[in-house]
This record gives sequence, C-alpha cells and structure tokens, in this order.
Amino acid sequence: MEDQTPTIGVGHRVSHILYYWLPPLLWVGLMTLSSRLSFRDGAPDWVSGRDKLVHAVYFGGFALLLLRSLRGHLRWHWKFASLAAFLFTVGYGGWDEYQQGFDPNRMRDIGDFIADVIGALSVFAVALLTRLLPPSAPSPSPPSPCDV
Repeated sequence: MEDQTPTIGVGHRVSHILYYWLPPLLWVGLMTLSSRLSFRDGAPDWVSGRDKLVHAVYFGGFALLLLRSLRGHLRWHWKFASLAAFLFTVGYGGWDEYQQGFDPNRMRDIGDFIADVIGALSVFAVALLTRLLPPSAPSPSPPSPCDV
C-alpha cells in the first residue's frame, strides 16, 4: 500500500520559510547596520532627542517580527513564542550595547538597553493582553430578503 501523505514541494517550503523569517532577518540587519554607524558629530537631526524612542521602536518591531515567525512558521504556543521573542530581543539588545563599548566613537548606555527592553516588553504585553481579553461578540448578520 502506498503512502497517501500529501507532500509540499521544496519551492513552497522555501517560500514559506522566507515569508516568516526574512522580515526579522532584514530588521535585525537594519538594526545592526544602524548600530555600527558612528556619528562623530553627534546623531542626525531625526534621532536627536528621540534616541530612546528609536530604540524602543527598533526592538519592539524586532520582537513583533520574531513572535510572528515563531507562531506562524514554528507553530509555537503563543505564551512560549512571546516569551522566547522577548528574551531573544532583550539578549540581542544587551549584546548590542555591550559591543558598542569596543567602538571608540560609541559608548554603552544603560538607558538604551532599558528602551530596548521596554520596546520588547510592550510587544509581549500586547500579546498577553490580546489573549486575556474576551473574544468580541459576532457582528449581527444583515437581514435577508426573506426576513423582510
């Protein structure tokens, strides 16, 4: 008797992996590139005074994309996926701040790391809250012509 299990082609598997993992890889590449830039004359005008907000958005976005990948591709339970995305993002933020201390034009900043954690934590909190909220009531269907 032949195996009747449906198979998924290699092309479909590759596109599925790219769909879920390319966005966080590109995002972390953007974060890494911007972290490596050294601004000898200070930060550009669009960052000046908003440094912590930029950190929170970068790392919150990274946590969100990781959460999407862990839930969508690996099918992890939302609690485990949320926690893993949070911990990985915080770990990357800590590593990023640590390694900046080796660049003579950069410095380690605990405030940046705290902003990274807040960005990642906000994604974790939203994931948790959306799971705890009761489901919305179904919207009423419009009356059919037979009901009138």
